[in-house]
Parts: sequence; C-alpha cells; structure tokens
Amino acid sequence: MAYREKYGPLSVQLRQERIAAAQMHHMNTIHGGKAELSVFMLFSQEEDQQPQEASIDDVLVMLQASAIKK
Repeated sequence: MAYREKYGPLSVQLRQERIAAAQMHHMNTIHGGKAELSVFMLFSQEEDQQPQEASIDDVLVMLQASAIKK
C-alpha cells in the first residue's frame, strides 16, 4: 500500500489517464483555467446516471441509419 500511495495505481490504463489528465490540466492552467485535475480524468469519474436501455425502435433506427444504401 505504501507503494501505491507514493507512486499511484498499478493499472497501466489508470496511469496513462492520470498522465493525460495532468497534461490537459497544465494546459488549462496556463491559459487561465481554474478546473480541478479530476475534471480531466474522464474514466475515473463515477457515473451518476443509470445507463438507459434501448428499445427495439431505437435499435431499428440506429440500424437503418447505418445501413449502406445502394
């Protein structure tokens, strides 16, 4: 646990997300922004909304929109 507290998570994806978020946060700060680092960590944020289920009509509309017309 001491290693994780000192160096961060072991997951490669979480490390990459933190690096990218730090870069975006730095650019935001340079340009006068006041956003927190957590705003840029998109995948670490908890979802407040329940995922909506698609109805059959929604799926058919998506399939029709993506169908290749000849």
